[in-house]
Amino acid sequence: MRVSADTVSSDIGATEIGIAPPLSARSRLPLSFREAANESGAVDGFDATVATGNVSGARTRSRPEPVVPGPIPEADQPRDAARDIARVVTIVVGLGAIGIITEVEIRAVPAFNLEEHVRRTTFEDAFDQAHIEERVAAHDHFQMIWTPHADTTFLVERDRTDLPASAPEWADAPREENPLRLLAANAALGLSAIRALRPLMMRLLSETARSEMLHRGRSDAILTRPAGPMQRETEYAFPIARASEAMYALREAVEEEGLLMNFPCCMRFVRGDDIMLSPANRSVSGGEGGGDSAYISVLLTGSSEEDDRVMHVVQRVMREHGGRPHWGKELDLTAAEAREEYGERYDRFRALLDVLDPTGTFRNPYIDRFFPR
Repeated sequence: MRVSADTVSSDIGATEIGIAPPLSARSRLPLSFREAANESGAVDGFDATVATGNVSGARTRSRPEPVVPGPIPEADQPRDAARDIARVVTIVVGLGAIGIITEVEIRAVPAFNLEEHVRRTTFEDAFDQAHIEERVAAHDHFQMIWTPHADTTFLVERDRTDLPASAPEWADAPREENPLRLLAANAALGLSAIRALRPLMMRLLSETARSEMLHRGRSDAILTRPAGPMQRETEYAFPIARASEAMYALREAVEEEGLLMNFPCCMRFVRGDDIMLSPANRSVSGGEGGGDSAYISVLLTGSSEEDDRVMHVVQRVMREHGGRPHWGKELDLTAAEAREEYGERYDRFRALLDVLDPTGTFRNPYIDRFFPR
């Protein structure tokens, strides 16, 4: 990775990467600077972030957008101008199908502070479509966290500030240094194994949470969190105009399908982009046109058949309401559904695989599943 040593965050998305100085001006994979937990709790390496795409803030683009594309190793192919152009448009959200990322250059800005305001409200207020669009427009970063089996939703508003960080630096202390937080997390995780207790547990957690919080700190401290227990996650992107519809459909599915959840669900927002296979590229399918996206993230712990059913039902509902899955998280999309969703861009990417990797050097079961020969 190539980045200036005195900068700590990208101009659009990499504030969530949590780059912590001192940082050498040049390093190579494996990236050792710090693997950061994204807002949904998953841990990403920067190479995986570039390859699959990730989400950022309401006024920013998907996380790979700060990347300055460059040449990558090919599979048994000589260089020429056409293939160089192909590399540029596929290295970002290339799913690892085009080559191995050995070096990344990102655009960065000096460190800055964010002010985070968290407040409780109702599901109906949070997911009113007009309210969603107003709040997205009003803040640098905005997301909503809904507690399944409860009415409670938390609004999380984050904006740049010149004010100093709150004292103490609340977000910097790891969970392991706070015995009470660790005990509470382990207790909740243990209780969630008893499926019948999940609705009660979620309601108790919701009702006992503070109704309002205000924090200030470095962007990397505000935007990253301890990952917590091992989680399953699926995440889908929607046109913002369908954000309310999608969340109401999810709540209805939880109630009517008897889905027993043990983690909050999150909605966040990302500007549209023109990356070939990006879920936030709204110019490529079904008359949606361009525009920005709302991402809905659903998390769960548990690997039973019933937990598998929960994730399958959630994904079916998300697709029925115009959602596109995150390539790097749990998804049960088929090749035919991917082709229908991405249209001619799917065909272009599939053709590029044949040009850049004719012998299938970089193929694996994941690529074969979505882009069969």
